[in-house]
Amino acid sequence: MTLEQSDFQQLTEVLVRLLERYRGNPVLVEIILSEFHDMYRKIPIYPGIVSMCLEKIVQKTDVKEIRPEEEVVLKTRDGKTIAGKVAEIGDDEIALGEVQEVVVVPVSEKVRVKKSDIVEVERINREILRKEWPSLDFEVE
Repeated sequence: MTLEQSDFQQLTEVLVRLLERYRGNPVLVEIILSEFHDMYRKIPIYPGIVSMCLEKIVQKTDVKEIRPEEEVVLKTRDGKTIAGKVAEIGDDEIALGEVQEVVVVPVSEKVRVKKSDIVEVERINREILRKEWPSLDFEVE
């Protein structure tokens, strides 16, 4: 069996497709990666099943079809993205519990942070492929 015939290739393609689709929504990306982690830990020998399930985690639906206790991510007309669990459904509004609001705001100005206020630093290296495997750093269109 070649890599192209394996379920791991399919799983990788599904992950890439989902990450591209939801790139601007960190809540959905975190949910997808969290579910991937949990499913793969449960059934590591079935990556094909994991990839099929991953594509069904996020499902577009009509607001009229939302039910209490469902976990939802809502986008509003004013551009907000709000995630939570449906607590109540009224005639003209939905109440969410366990709420997270996604705020992705690029800051063009400098921000100053006192070193004494920093508890953890994670360094990002977006050049790791070029550094570790320069012969494999191909241009992708």
